[in-house]
Amino acid sequence: MLWYTDELEVNRIVPERWDARSAEACELALDGYEQDYETYDFDKKDYPNPADITRITAHNPDEVE
Repeated sequence: MLWYTDELEVNRIVPERWDARSAEACELALDGYEQDYETYDFDKKDYPNPADITRITAHNPDEVE
């Protein structure tokens, strides 16, 4: 899901649904991105920091415009 963030401008990440499975899927994707970021030196390849990705991720419906 996040392998192209070096080439795309991602403004917001919103789960498809607000049930527990969708929230868990987003958390797993963010965890995986953080691991890949460190493992593959994404910081040297112009990928956004995992904290920035987490910041633009909606965690409840009230955060969606």
